[in-house]
Amino acid sequence: MDGFFSKASVVRIKRHFNGNKTNAKPSVMRFKSAFSNHDDMLQMHLRRLGLSELSEYLAWFQFDRFKLSVICHGGFSTVYKGIYTWPENDNTHEAREAVFALKEFDRSMVVLNVHLFNQSRGLCPTIKIYGITHDEKTNKYMMVTQCGDYSLDTWQTTTDGLWYKLVTSWRLLSLYLNKIHRMGVLHQDLHPGNIVYVKGVPQFIDTGLSTLRTQHSKTKRGVFGRLAYLPPEIFKGQPYTTSSEVYCLGTLFWQMVTGVPPRGTASDRRRDGLREDSIPGMPKPLMDLIRDCWYEVPARRPTMSQILKRCRALMAMDVVLSPIPESTKVFVAQRRAEHAMSLEQQEDGGFVFVESESSEYNSRFFSSYDLRAVNRVAPMKSAPKIPRPIPTHSGKKPEIQT
Repeated sequence: MDGFFSKASVVRIKRHFNGNKTNAKPSVMRFKSAFSNHDDMLQMHLRRLGLSELSEYLAWFQFDRFKLSVICHGGFSTVYKGIYTWPENDNTHEAREAVFALKEFDRSMVVLNVHLFNQSRGLCPTIKIYGITHDEKTNKYMMVTQCGDYSLDTWQTTTDGLWYKLVTSWRLLSLYLNKIHRMGVLHQDLHPGNIVYVKGVPQFIDTGLSTLRTQHSKTKRGVFGRLAYLPPEIFKGQPYTTSSEVYCLGTLFWQMVTGVPPRGTASDRRRDGLREDSIPGMPKPLMDLIRDCWYEVPARRPTMSQILKRCRALMAMDVVLSPIPESTKVFVAQRRAEHAMSLEQQEDGGFVFVESESSEYNSRFFSSYDLRAVNRVAPMKSAPKIPRPIPTHSGKKPEIQT
């Protein structure tokens, strides 16, 4: 079952990580120990998939022990929440049940996820993969992974508190994406639905839809993603690169404040050259970082290493200890009301340039023809000037895990 990915992509991924053998993560080893009597079953299915070399890094889960409920129907597959019941004779776990996420996959997706998980040091940039299972009725294989609590799509951001909490999340996402890039991989489907929170910590999912950085996507054929989050160069038929992901990250930073998707697409022309309105009341160093990510020319954008360095520097500034001001709260409330009205108009059958619920939360394929059609010259839009930095106060910064 190779679906979107070809057998050649599996070979490329294996070759890319060849020679970088690592030990399996302790979390996977715990499940392998608990299910040691299922090792033959794991070996059999991995041989069937042509992935025998992954046996060390995966555990086998009995499908009939899962109680499934649909989390979402993604652009590529359905994602389930699975409550797993341990066998009565299993005394290795205090709780009788555990919660996982299950997702249909093809071979290259699981290969890349296993490599990214097991070769990362320290904090893992992607959701943890524990094993696989097989539904005999549908003959579909599923990855068994850590289950996130919510996504950036569904999380209701708050404007209470200090800027410090926001910058902490920025730093973590920058750290993770920088790790992915340093491993020579592109995520290539960056949008809020692919950022999930586990115990309040953001992580990337669907990195299995990435391509190797050395294999630039052929935009003349089209791309997968959400229109609102694609960088401007993609609408011009230019290749998708690490700089493209920097642009996407800037948009995600912006949404982590506003709690709403950006208007239109990056092909729209604005007088200020930005993807979206500046956020009133946001300290200038924070807004400057977003602005730099949004340069139309990819070469002018900072690298992920530079973004990570700037996020770390921001966390040492007194300005991030300032409370989020009323001007920011008013702006966010207005944008959320506007977005809610747009969705209501759409439900009533009115035309609004906003992706529908079915497309807003799903990635899909856009052909080169689709992208050219979107790449219109929209009316030039003005935007408010960036406000002066708000007054700062000094104080002790809260502790944060590094």
